[in-house]
Amino acid sequence: TSGARLQLQLRPVGPQMPSVLVQNSQQKRNERSFGSVPGKPNVKEIRVRATLQRLVDIEVATQTFTAVYRMEASWIDGALTSCDIPDVERSKQLVGNLFVQGKEEAFFAPRLRINNAVEITSFEEWFQIYDDPRPGGSAIVCLRWNVTGVFQELFELEYFPMDIQQLALEVHSGWEAECEEPSPTEVQTELKAEEGRSDEILPIGEEMNQSEPSEPCWAQEDPKVRLVQNLNSRYQSHAVTQSFVKQGEYDLSEALIFTPENTPKESSASFKVYPTIRIVAHVHRQAGYYLWNVLLPLFVFTSILFCSFVVPPEDFADRTSVTLTMLLTKVAFKFIIADKLPKISYLTLIDKYILFCYGTAVVVIVENVLAALEVFTEVAEIKLSFVGAFVVLHLVFFPFVLIRTRRHILEQHAHLLNEKVLAWAGPVASASDAELKQRLWAAGLTTVVRVTIWDPPAAVAATKHANCHPSYVGGSRFAVVHFATEKDAAEAIESQKAKDALKLQIESLLPAWYCLGCLGRFRDLRTNVERGTLHRGKVSPCDRASK
Repeated sequence: TSGARLQLQLRPVGPQMPSVLVQNSQQKRNERSFGSVPGKPNVKEIRVRATLQRLVDIEVATQTFTAVYRMEASWIDGALTSCDIPDVERSKQLVGNLFVQGKEEAFFAPRLRINNAVEITSFEEWFQIYDDPRPGGSAIVCLRWNVTGVFQELFELEYFPMDIQQLALEVHSGWEAECEEPSPTEVQTELKAEEGRSDEILPIGEEMNQSEPSEPCWAQEDPKVRLVQNLNSRYQSHAVTQSFVKQGEYDLSEALIFTPENTPKESSASFKVYPTIRIVAHVHRQAGYYLWNVLLPLFVFTSILFCSFVVPPEDFADRTSVTLTMLLTKVAFKFIIADKLPKISYLTLIDKYILFCYGTAVVVIVENVLAALEVFTEVAEIKLSFVGAFVVLHLVFFPFVLIRTRRHILEQHAHLLNEKVLAWAGPVASASDAELKQRLWAAGLTTVVRVTIWDPPAAVAATKHANCHPSYVGGSRFAVVHFATEKDAAEAIESQKAKDALKLQIESLLPAWYCLGCLGRFRDLRTNVERGTLHRGKVSPCDRASK
């Protein structure tokens, strides 16, 4: 009647349960309610997927792109059910609070934001809660975004206008990242706890009372967050290529590449590390516009310079009128196309050709001056040597450079564009990568960019190292063949003539084994596996990012 509360505590009679078992059961209960990583009750795994619904524009001058994204971040929360309705007005995702109707308690929210956004023109955000269909599963909370904006990305334009660009969306969490190594603050906390600890074994009733949280576990201690790609095959991340309005200028890859990263400690005043995941789309520039509107006019202007050889050396004024006119024409043309070219300090491919055209004009003018001064006698052989060198450079050397450059770009980037450009070929007896590539070319598959031969043990170890499910299950030596385009790979897979000539089976590579074609990420992995030096213990943050 006085409002006092009576607390009844039951103690077992006889042998007590070991305290370690009590701690383990309590830890598992916290993991289920928090939806955390097994064995790490304070680490929250946020699974991210995205759809690039429309790529509106790409600005080379400002190194920005405009796009429309639909994103989803999902996590498990054992304290919620699908009957709970999110309270949109009270929920503040950026603060880390999710509220549901009829409850005053604040639940976990991931504090996600976009790092490289220059301007957000449209933004929608909402929550949905589902039941996990697996037996004994907890509720799944989904945070969804519709984002339209301008995003900043540092372009690599060394091979412009034959370049491949990465258009990244950087999603950042305001919760601290899971760290492999403890920070100095954590070390000091552990030392203080060690100094003041007590080895006294408490009775089970008191131990349960101490370990049972009165608030949600994430509210007592800030959670650690791990951002990963959502690998659900039913809802795959992708880019919608049909709505790409610049299809005449770029080829947009359908695949989106997810790269988890952590911010450096130096970027935080408190030396904390925060998780970031980069969602990268790839575009390959079509060089046709610059070929016909920039390079071809420059070639014509430079070719006209050699018309001055028709004028006798004595008529120096007439000769220089031709060469200087063409030189001034190229200078004026350079100013006209300046807005079409990137404003960067290093030379691109097109800048190198423009400088070559200027250099050719200077050489022709110097030759005219020396001939007029009678330093040498200008004969037909000298004139033909100038013209011949110019023609040979354009018919032999420059095409060779362009083909090698295109192949180099594909070798560097095409494995990031789409797994559909990869094919499985086997069984392979004792050929090397280069030898098999030559055999493929001889059989008519001239669009092969790269060949990677794997032994089954190395492939199994590589797929496990890259967290591929399932790992490789083949029993024979095989090759991953990398083609220039999806069409080339599909034609090779369907070509029975090439298979008969090579005595190989050529089939599609399973997406789960896609990592076997990514030599950019696994350059030394195959060698390490073959030598038996692959470290199978903890995966370093760099390796985790490469996954």
